Amino acid sequence: LLLGQIISSSHSYINVEFSSIIKITGQNIFVLGIILFAVGFWGIPTLKEFEWREKMRHLYLIMEGGINVYDQAFITEKGLESDLIAGGISGISSLIQELTKSKERVEVIKQKDLKILLKYGTYITAALLSEEDLEILHSKLKSLVEEFENLFQYVLPDWKGDLEVFSPAKVMVERIFS
Repeated sequence: LLLGQIISSSHSYINVEFSSIIKITGQNIFVLGIILFAVGFWGIPTLKEFEWREKMRHLYLIMEGGINVYDQAFITEKGLESDLIAGGISGISSLIQELTKSKERVEVIKQKDLKILLKYGTYITAALLSEEDLEILHSKLKSLVEEFENLFQYVLPDWKGDLEVFSPAKVMVERIFS
């Protein structure tokens, strides 16, 4: 930006023949600098993205049929049973997909100050209750689903209902969401 400004304004010191060429070149460099400056800010996340830890409320890992296999509260609050919530989230997701006749699954359910972020794997769905719909949370959910299904790849296809097999998920969740 500075170089463009200097070149475009310094034509009075240079031979008159070249002043218009130098002025145009300086203006072009100035405009290019502004464009590059703006593009540099384009990829910077919003300030809300940096406060993602405070926005999370509860995480659920749900098997097909709405079975809650793991959940973790990030804040303490009284409410419904985790199994009921997991089943409800699964049902709402399926209902929305059925009503819209879409092969794509819903990724966010919004209701006032609560967002339910959803990521789907082959066997599980991760549902995160959050105060904000943030890209970093979507990314972390995706990582969780991939790692969970990879870790339990031999258990998930023939799972018999034993929730204890998923106890290592606690360490995984703490690592991804810390």
